[in-house]
Amino acid sequence: MIPGPGGARTSIHPSKAIIPRGGSLRVNCSISCDQKAMFGLETELNKKVVGHGNNWKVFELSDVQEDINLLCYSNCRNEQTVASMILSVYWIPERVELAPLPLWQPVGEELNLSCLVSGGAPRDHLSVVLLRGEEELGRQPVGKGEPAEVMFTVQPRREDHGTNFSCRSELDLRSQGLELFQNTSAPRKLQTYGEALGSQQRRWDEGDFLLGMRGPWEGEAPGHGAAEKVATLIAKASGKSIFLATGVECSRLGDCTAG
Repeated sequence: MIPGPGGARTSIHPSKAIIPRGGSLRVNCSISCDQKAMFGLETELNKKVVGHGNNWKVFELSDVQEDINLLCYSNCRNEQTVASMILSVYWIPERVELAPLPLWQPVGEELNLSCLVSGGAPRDHLSVVLLRGEEELGRQPVGKGEPAEVMFTVQPRREDHGTNFSCRSELDLRSQGLELFQNTSAPRKLQTYGEALGSQQRRWDEGDFLLGMRGPWEGEAPGHGAAEKVATLIAKASGKSIFLATGVECSRLGDCTAG
C-alpha cells in the first residue's frame, strides 16, 4: 500500500492467498480519498465485480492456473496509488512412480532407486519419501523438471527379499493453514539373492537361499535340481555366477557344474 497526497491510500484484501489450481478467489480493493476517484484491479485473470460501494469494489477471479501478482490501483487528485498481493496456487502431483527395480538384486550391494514425480506445486513445499513396506527410509525435496526425478540409495538385506518398495509424495501446506496432501505410488517387489562378495566366495545353503525356497534338492544332478534352476535364472539376469552350498556353481551362461 502506497499513500498518495493528502493521505489518499489504496488497499487490497486479502494481502496474500493460496488456492487450488483452477480455483477462484474474491479480492477487495478499497481506497481512501476525499473526492470521487477512479480505482480498480489490474490482472490478466478472468474477473467480475460482485460488490461495490463509493470507495470499494469486490472482484471475483476464476480459473486461476498459476501464481500471479495482483494490483489494486486508484487515482485520487490525479495521483495514483497502488497495493499488491501475491496469489499462489497449489496442486497435488498427478503421478508418483517408483522406477522399475532390477530383476534380481544382490544382497549387500548398493541399489539406486528412482522416484518420478509429475506435476505438483508449490515445489518448495513438495517432498518425496521412499518406503520399504510402511517404513520410511528417506526423504528428499522435489526439484524442477517434468517429471522430476528423486534418487535414493539403499543396501538390501537378506530379509528384504519379497519386500514392497514405493514412493510417497508429500505436499505440506500446513504452514499455509491448509493440510498435508499425500500420494503413494504403486509398490514394486524386490527380489534378492546371495552371491560371492570380494575375494571371499560365500556359498548359500538352499535353506538360506534368498528366494525363500525349501526342499530336498540333495541327490539331484547339477542342473536338474530346483535350486539350480532358480540359480540359473538369477545368474542369467544378473550376469554373475551363483554358488550353492552343494558345491554347484551356476554361471551367467546358464550352465551349472559341480565344484
